[in-house]
Amino acid sequence: SIGTLCHALSKLVCGVAVDLLGGKWLFIAGMVLSSTFTFLYGFWGTDPTIFTIGWAGTRFVQAVGWPAIIAITPRWVPADQQGKTFAVLSFSYLFGDAIVRLFLGQLMRWGWHWQQVVNTSAGLLLCVAVLCCFTIYESPDDVNKKPRSKSEDNETTRDLIHADPLPLPSTTTRDKGHLSHAASASDASPQSQHAANKHGRSLYRLVVPLLLDPCFWSIGLLNAALTIIRETFRDWTVVFLRDAVKMSNADAAQASVVFPIAGAAANYVAGLVIDRLDKRHRGPFLLGFCVAMLCSIGALWFLTTTAVVSPAIAVTLVAAVGFFNVPPHALCGSVLAVEIGGAGRSATAATLFEAMGYFGAMFSGVITGKLSEDSWTPVFMVMCLFSLLSAASVCLYWAFAMRRHRNTVKLEPAYVFLPQEVITKETKCT
Repeated sequence: SIGTLCHALSKLVCGVAVDLLGGKWLFIAGMVLSSTFTFLYGFWGTDPTIFTIGWAGTRFVQAVGWPAIIAITPRWVPADQQGKTFAVLSFSYLFGDAIVRLFLGQLMRWGWHWQQVVNTSAGLLLCVAVLCCFTIYESPDDVNKKPRSKSEDNETTRDLIHADPLPLPSTTTRDKGHLSHAASASDASPQSQHAANKHGRSLYRLVVPLLLDPCFWSIGLLNAALTIIRETFRDWTVVFLRDAVKMSNADAAQASVVFPIAGAAANYVAGLVIDRLDKRHRGPFLLGFCVAMLCSIGALWFLTTTAVVSPAIAVTLVAAVGFFNVPPHALCGSVLAVEIGGAGRSATAATLFEAMGYFGAMFSGVITGKLSEDSWTPVFMVMCLFSLLSAASVCLYWAFAMRRHRNTVKLEPAYVFLPQEVITKETKCT
């Protein structure tokens, strides 16, 4: 519980830190610190205090990993491929946990002590951190980066003057053949936003615009409801299959893997689909998942009221819940975070979404444990309520997104008119 609390608290600061300081080195620093804390309780973990400090510290610094990925990925991947890319990256925690458990379990079968297994994990992570120092770049502009000469600066000036037409914003002024405008930050490329955000960053500029955006709160509420459902099924599926369906512990443990497997498969498909959808159509797409999840949990609710619960039907419905729960939950912390936060606030938006979910999930275990003492019917009834909450949150997001689209003034692109002497003298832009 202490580790979960530290992880949730870290979500509140890691995203802001990544957007302010950059993702690469915080990503690497998180791995190095995680290895350090793991070595701490790996060597001296027989002391309960040291073990608690090491475990809590590991959970705290690990929270920087996903925000760094959210910040770096949009600078390398175009918008119409980000859904698929984030879906593939999410395999690291959807399948990575199972792979690591198999590897470390094999070490224990060979007779390794638990401290040796822990220290082996820390050592491997440290090697990965060293490798990332030479293979990860913040943006394509950082690859083979070298100091610019005066002639290159002049060439850049000429390119800016003779560049393609810039998009016309909602308010423009024309005066004596000249056009002045301010391009919207959301229309700029991720690379240009990254370069611009290196200067003038502040905590106020990162957080306050998000807190004033109704879409941010609707997605945050959606993520909280989906996280509670996901954590409940992830932690209690084995108990449900054992107690309500009367499966053995071994069979229940093996059958419980259908939830993450079905969710991972659906997440990749959802990533492919959302890349082809206009932002106005993302609301109905997410709503379909929430409604289907509500129907699946409702079927489980009905199943628990019957005298005999079929194992095949129960496992199938658990897989269906995973299929419809994981994709919208993953999209909240990836594609939707980039959409709402932009390239300059995507990590902050993603971590705030996850923090809302984790604080809600902290109480899901206690609630599920109390409700399932006599019957599992109340548990699925409460999960149906959270499904309804997720559907209502999507409707709010859809309404706010459509209103934002209607309020956007569409104008034709216009060329930037500069004084003739600027072009002939090739003076530098200031």
